[in-house]
Amino acid sequence: MITLTNVIDAQNLLGETALHLACLHANKYVADLLLDNAADVTLLTTKGLSAYDYLKFSNELCVDRKRLDPKIRKPKFIALGSKKSKSSRDIGKSSMSNATNSFLIEALDDLEKNYSKKSIDRRNRRNSISSCSSAVDEESGVKSSVDPPRSSSTELKKIATKKENSIFSMIFEFIEKKMESGSDSDEKETKEKSKTDVKKKKEKKLPNPIFYETAEEKMRRYEIVTDNLMKSLPKSQPLRSRKYNPGDSYHVLSLDGGGVKCIYQTILLRKIVTEIPEFFEKIDLIAGLSASSLICASILLGYDLNFIEKLMEVVSFETFKSESHLAGIAGHQFSNKFMKMLAERMFGDRKLSDLTRDCSIQSFLIDSGKYSNLNLRNSKAMLFNNFESKYKLDGYLRDVCLQSAAAPGYFDPLNNHVDGSVLVNNPFFLSYPLIIGEYGMAIPKAQLVVLSIGSGYPNVPYYDIEEMGDAGLVQWLIKLSDFTIFARKEMAVTESKVILGERYHRLDPKLTTDVEICDSKNIPIVKQMAEEQDLSETLAWIKKYW
Repeated sequence: MITLTNVIDAQNLLGETALHLACLHANKYVADLLLDNAADVTLLTTKGLSAYDYLKFSNELCVDRKRLDPKIRKPKFIALGSKKSKSSRDIGKSSMSNATNSFLIEALDDLEKNYSKKSIDRRNRRNSISSCSSAVDEESGVKSSVDPPRSSSTELKKIATKKENSIFSMIFEFIEKKMESGSDSDEKETKEKSKTDVKKKKEKKLPNPIFYETAEEKMRRYEIVTDNLMKSLPKSQPLRSRKYNPGDSYHVLSLDGGGVKCIYQTILLRKIVTEIPEFFEKIDLIAGLSASSLICASILLGYDLNFIEKLMEVVSFETFKSESHLAGIAGHQFSNKFMKMLAERMFGDRKLSDLTRDCSIQSFLIDSGKYSNLNLRNSKAMLFNNFESKYKLDGYLRDVCLQSAAAPGYFDPLNNHVDGSVLVNNPFFLSYPLIIGEYGMAIPKAQLVVLSIGSGYPNVPYYDIEEMGDAGLVQWLIKLSDFTIFARKEMAVTESKVILGERYHRLDPKLTTDVEICDSKNIPIVKQMAEEQDLSETLAWIKKYW
């Protein structure tokens, strides 16, 4: 029989153990039970997160944080049902067997009951833990057929009859097969390891208090960070007004969205301006979406690029901290409260129409409102701009920028708007009809000169056909979001080059490593790659066409 430790430390496809899930869902009974039975607190998920990290994602601290700190010794093994005063040498094989079955049934059943809703049939529950559990079976090779329950446990028989309706059906099957393949030798090794761990004494380390802030403390910290940032704001003047004259070139700077990777763009722009100081003076239009919308507005307001770089670093660091359960599966993953506070301080009541140069920022309105005329209630692309045209669409800068950056799954929609990159993550491509169109500004196509800056070309710019060729719906769903964004962006770049020829220049250097757009730990890597980027080809193009 497999040892209790090997069973309770079993991990799913995401690397989560029962202890991870108990901490995430604030189930004190199960968490304490696991810890009392020597659950391994050092195990990490595929994202490098421990049970200690999962605890801080929860709305309630259900267990003493010190018990989860890997710097502190693991607890002594206590067989379920035995008294705490009972010596470990009195725990026999029979006791261990009963404890194993009883522990598994009670722990998993308690987790299930704690999060099921009476009004929803278990067959129809949309529970992300169920999907993760299913993934465990698929990876571990467990068959869909249910093995006969162990006759040594009457409770296990009862649970087995409910497997088809249980969100933990795959976990039960996985555990049963592991238990049947175990041996008594594992039991002895577990006892010896537990005794050794008990003897080890490690220095206590106080947890980082920032992980356990109350809502009031967090808002206060946001205020302090915003105050300090605004104090460092250099005096600036908006870019001088520039009027387009027919026959002149119309210069467009386009900045893709990219989360943390938008810091990459600020450094590239700083390097360009260092070599060509008059670069901004010749810009007629700046187009951006998602996080780059903040960069667009800041440039037009005359903020220094060093400050804008610092601004994007602070925004990334304060924003990309997990706020909700299940890493965005059951709710938004991050909060935009800091961005709201900062945008209100920086932009105030300024509107797009107050800017001295043309500006275009896109978002997507997912619902025009349940109180609108039912015949008119819809979803539509919102191409905010200050153009002198029939399709001028004005708005407060603070709202327009944050609406464009409300990426689905990462943030809640703002004013019913979501991230503009769901349209196409290429703001020039979205602005093009408004620039040359009869109902737009009617700029001749031959006069357009466009510098389009991406947030870094993927390190692996393809989807392995050997991996995805026979993929099913589940495998495709995991990659579908990134896949469609990448596909539309590639289409936009190709069509822009076909339309404008050499007057369109794409600066989107291939990244030396993969970078997550929502991980502030990637900031140093992003900055280093940008500083080392060779811009000789881009600088030569600017000098020729700009």
